[in-house]
Amino acid sequence: MGARDFDRTRDKSLKRRYLTRPRVIVAVSFLAVLIGLCLAGRLPWGVLGVYATTSAIAFGTYGYDKFSAKTGRWRTPEKTLLTLGLIGGWPGALLAQEWIRHKSSKMSFQIVFWVTVAVNCAVLTWLVVQAPERVEALMRNLVKQFT
Repeated sequence: MGARDFDRTRDKSLKRRYLTRPRVIVAVSFLAVLIGLCLAGRLPWGVLGVYATTSAIAFGTYGYDKFSAKTGRWRTPEKTLLTLGLIGGWPGALLAQEWIRHKSSKMSFQIVFWVTVAVNCAVLTWLVVQAPERVEALMRNLVKQFT
């Protein structure tokens, strides 16, 4: 087995290891459900855009906070990280917790984080099931405000 074969085997092993982690599975599954709801017409595509955008911001913020922790710089308050998750960035936060290994083992943070995920999912479920027209109106109002 040459060096190249070892690298390929290691790459497959790394991919398999990260793709089978519960945090990654939860985040990717949630985004797949959102896409399905959008395709079925139960959710405006803008909602997926909000989740994708806030997830990217959350991922970047977790990365910056990890960097700040290592270099002794100003830290992002936990309240900010939790708020990003609450408003829809929790899939990106989960990926950051897994891939960057930041805030993934602090139990007090994890408890509050998962509460914010549950609240976010409960509100989204209510909007999809009980008030889809409110989601449409909310998205129209947001578009008007930013255009």
